[in-house]
Amino acid sequence: MQPRNEAAPGPAAPDFPLDTREDYIHFVEQRYFGAVRAADHDAVLATFAPDAKLVGYMGDAPARIMTLQPGPGEEPLTEFMQFAAHFELTYQDFVHFVDLDAHRVASHFTLLMVPRPGGLMAHMPGRMMRNCNFFQFRRGRLSDVIAYFSNPGGAGP
Repeated sequence: MQPRNEAAPGPAAPDFPLDTREDYIHFVEQRYFGAVRAADHDAVLATFAPDAKLVGYMGDAPARIMTLQPGPGEEPLTEFMQFAAHFELTYQDFVHFVDLDAHRVASHFTLLMVPRPGGLMAHMPGRMMRNCNFFQFRRGRLSDVIAYFSNPGGAGP
């Protein structure tokens, strides 16, 4: 029987077996967000397929497209990770919607970002965000991520 996260047949086993709802939730919360929180760049990169893409939206700003090997109009995914490393990150209040057959997870959660003392962003105030991410998996890794970032207190009067 072919594992559920095998979107296309192939000889190699998936890097991170994802067979149950709990496997996907563990991947999102621990492997991905846990590595981001720990500023473990190698572990974050290991969650992505080589041709993966992360598209981030914040308010009405232009979408940011990030990849491991950026082309025209794209940014290196590592820049996003370097920015996040300047903050103590707390992810909480997760709600996940898992589609096992399509290898997708939609997650909404609260993110508390507090600048690390003495760091490049230490002058910035902390912020609480309510985010929603859509994760697409291929062979046990992230192939596409769409991230919507909101800063409820940042809109002004």
